[in-house]
Amino acid sequence: MADASNPTQLSASCAQLLGLLSAEQLEEASVLILFNKIDLPCYMTIEEMKSLIRLLDLTACAKRNITT
Repeated sequence: MADASNPTQLSASCAQLLGLLSAEQLEEASVLILFNKIDLPCYMTIEEMKSLIRLLDLTACAKRNITT
């Protein structure tokens, strides 16, 4: 889960997600990315969030299905 109201945390989430995706033990695990707090007035757009976590790059390189 990523906090959509905090760009710094969202960027850090990307680094953590990359670590999880590269873990051999989790090769068969499904992945769900949930953007939380999108109801706040200061939240980022979905395009901004996808850009910050490099979603297109992640899904292109992933060996598993990633759902957002």
